[in-house]
Amino acid sequence: MSRRLLRTLLAASAVAAFSLTGASAFAAGTLVDCSSATVLSHIQGGGGTAANGCQYIDPPDNSTVANLANINSAGGTGFFGFSDWTEAVAKQDLPDGSGQSGNWSIPSYDSTATYMIVFKDGSLTNLIGFTLISGISSGTWTSPFTDPPFAGVSGTKDVSHFAIFKRAGDDPPPDVSEPATLGLLGLGLLGIAIMRRRRSV
Repeated sequence: MSRRLLRTLLAASAVAAFSLTGASAFAAGTLVDCSSATVLSHIQGGGGTAANGCQYIDPPDNSTVANLANINSAGGTGFFGFSDWTEAVAKQDLPDGSGQSGNWSIPSYDSTATYMIVFKDGSLTNLIGFTLISGISSGTWTSPFTDPPFAGVSGTKDVSHFAIFKRAGDDPPPDVSEPATLGLLGLGLLGIAIMRRRRSV
């Protein structure tokens, strides 16, 4: 077998392994920390502030959607440095004029998991996420689209919608399908066998 074919096979196995890890393209912008007491107080629950971390995407871009791809690729690392947030466990769209405050809750709450609530609005803002304190599964919120953290925002802008995401890293790792695993193993063994054969010739 030619050296060129061997390289192609090894490159194909590397690409297959990379695609199985669920890698995704990085979103534009950077993540800015906004974890001041004033900003965290927008999320209440359990008799006090229910958030222990805050980040938003900069620069402002009101077209950024609060979907899983953007959450996991924001700033090149994903919100709070994690790219394994799972599909939203709760979502709420808010009618125009009603996005100043409301309630949030996590169905089927898992006390071992990490949760984040992400809000979206319009001009001069971008997605903003709050990690939630463990043990608090419901509460109230007020719009975080103010200055601070968003410089230049006058008054308080309405929230258009929010979603609560759960970290996959807190769940058992998913099983890789057996055919994919065997295929990668086979390609690796084939490469090793070819390299040993070439050395012995």
